[in-house]
Amino acid sequence: MDRSCEPAVKIRPAATVMLARDMGSGPEIFMLRRSARSAFLPEMFVFPGGAVDELDTDLARTRLLRNLEMPNPQREPADPSFEVAALREAFEEAGVLLSADSGGIPAVLDAEQLREQRESLHAGATSFDAVLDAFGVVLDSRRLWHFSHWITPPTESHRFDTHFYLALAPAGQAASSDEIETREGLWISPSDALRRNASGNFPMIFPTIMHLQRLSAYATLDALHEFAMTKSICVVEPVQAGERRFALPAGLDGKW
Repeated sequence: MDRSCEPAVKIRPAATVMLARDMGSGPEIFMLRRSARSAFLPEMFVFPGGAVDELDTDLARTRLLRNLEMPNPQREPADPSFEVAALREAFEEAGVLLSADSGGIPAVLDAEQLREQRESLHAGATSFDAVLDAFGVVLDSRRLWHFSHWITPPTESHRFDTHFYLALAPAGQAASSDEIETREGLWISPSDALRRNASGNFPMIFPTIMHLQRLSAYATLDALHEFAMTKSICVVEPVQAGERRFALPAGLDGKW
């Protein structure tokens, strides 16, 4: 079959958030297993994330608190719409809302109200901006650390232009799967996730594995934060390295 005339797969903007915590034994990352019924990455363990939508762009203008980002030739700048998408997906898929009150102080939110608002959002009974109204908060991207920028290679049937963020999970909020698109939410150390993947019982895709490898090098959240805030950020589009296998483009190892 001549594939030269087939329409190109649309590349959708997306954001992913790697929620981190430390319970005394080193950094752990919150991960979810996608539903077996999902048309995209069924049964894979992933970080919370999803596509950027029009509401994200609107909220980036009106309901987002963010730090001034100083230009750095080694770091691609963050995009407010992607930051909102990351914060929204953290709430939708993990039940965690990184927000601040009108004075810019990180908000302390009621766990039961968080659960109720999340259920209403999934049921279509409310919208994400209405959730923010219910809590009287704005989104707080000061608590997001821009980490990387990956584009799905053209060989894939679903393509995303994805910005990855790292965020410290807020105290008093319990992360959990939504039991709709995802299940089996768990906190796990990057090294343990990689060991379980190598043993064959923790399936992950190439970008997830590569991010966990980078995170696994840091023994404390402070060290991880310092790395995330100073590392270079450039576009990564993996290349094929065999049947269903991928690799980093030449020259990017340790530099993305």
